Amino acid sequence: MAATAAPLASADNGYDTDEHHKFAITFDIPGVSNCDHYLIDFGDGTSIDSLSDDTSSVDSTYDSGSDTWTYRVMHVYPEVPGTYTMEFTAYNGDGEEATNGLNVRLLGYPVISFETNGGNAIDPITVSNGPANGGTAADSYYVPANAPADPVKDGSVFSGWYSDSGLQYAWDWDYPVTGDMTLYATWTESAEEYTITFYVDRVPYDVRTFSAGDRITLPNQPSKDGYRFIGWKGYSDGMTATETRGFCAMFESVNAVSYSVSYEVNGSVYSGYIVAGSVIDFEPPVREGYVFEGWYADPSYSVSLTDAPVNSDMQIYPKFTKEDKGGPDMYLASASAALALIGIGMAAVGFKTRSAIIAIAGCVLAAAGIGVIGLDFSGVIG
Repeated sequence: MAATAAPLASADNGYDTDEHHKFAITFDIPGVSNCDHYLIDFGDGTSIDSLSDDTSSVDSTYDSGSDTWTYRVMHVYPEVPGTYTMEFTAYNGDGEEATNGLNVRLLGYPVISFETNGGNAIDPITVSNGPANGGTAADSYYVPANAPADPVKDGSVFSGWYSDSGLQYAWDWDYPVTGDMTLYATWTESAEEYTITFYVDRVPYDVRTFSAGDRITLPNQPSKDGYRFIGWKGYSDGMTATETRGFCAMFESVNAVSYSVSYEVNGSVYSGYIVAGSVIDFEPPVREGYVFEGWYADPSYSVSLTDAPVNSDMQIYPKFTKEDKGGPDMYLASASAALALIGIGMAAVGFKTRSAIIAIAGCVLAAAGIGVIGLDFSGVIG
């Protein structure tokens, strides 16, 4: 008696086959043309007895030429990877029986585990191109997986993953996954160091040095009368040292009092709220052709608000200076050159009339980008 098992294909008898635990099992039983009934034990705690149970999931055919019964049953196993021993027993009317067993192995989706070798722990990932992605578990094998975020380790820089504990075979995330596996992290010691400065009200509060890749450790929380410390601006948990930089302490008023601060740029009025006692930290405004120089308390720009705390509603004034593009000197040089050309032109062609010379002067000056309205050439024409 022969037996085979295979995951159902998506078009197999119209059976719903989106999950990897649905199988079609086939048994061929020769020489039992008078088979009376059968018992199928699926090995997962369920069974079918043809004498008493529903057999709608079982198809049976008899081939008289080979005197063989073929039974094909579709069964849904638990969604737990493992090996299930299935047995099919056929009985005839003479009290004889024939039994055959079959191991059905459910692989499930491949799982990749990580050994970071001293780095932070990384959760295993399941390679799933299953139902949610339009496939079955079989579609999750021999395909690449998505890489997790790189691990971190103080004093070291992550160098990559290897597929063996001896770190001989580098893993490329373009490689296909063929089953459950463990990847091993490799590291390179870092000699580069970075300085991290923590500021309170723009004054250095704590200065620390870290090797590249080290986790940035924080100083003790600063205190400030009337305020509550709420964190370091720009810092996030688990941040590592990758450059020399600084972080500024952030506070909020214990009474949470804020004031309205407004300003005007390019004809538009902007406003926001500043916590009482804090300095103005608006983004610098932009004005085409000008450079922002700072905030002032008056339109004549006599009182700077740099480092000045805000303690009331107020209107502030952004000071701008015009960008230097070197314009006047260039135009004067062009004008001199143009006038020189006029003199050369007159000498060369010997123009005698005033109107002709004015016309030539106008053309040359226009070519130099200089207007000729209101120019008087009467003093240079004989």
